[in-house]
Amino acid sequence: KIVEVRTAQAAEFSVGESVEVALASRSMGMQSVMWAYVMPFVVMCIALVVSRVAGINDGLAVLVTLASVAIYYVLLFAMRNRLEKTINFIILKQTK
Repeated sequence: KIVEVRTAQAAEFSVGESVEVALASRSMGMQSVMWAYVMPFVVMCIALVVSRVAGINDGLAVLVTLASVAIYYVLLFAMRNRLEKTINFIILKQTK
């Protein structure tokens, strides 16, 4: 995967050099996990409960639930530029 890392020390790195890319802080990692795994699970649970309370049969409730998670990921993809600005990476020379 190609990750763009903006750094003032860009001149210290050369093309093809082994480097390590990491999140700038642990909280950014937790934020990424929340957006990628926790929120879709919450959306799925809410959609399933609402579908069942509305009296929708099991098969259709499952389809509504899957569609709601799909819509969530489409929205997340649409917001990728905004989210990209909140998650910062750092680049380190890899030591052998």
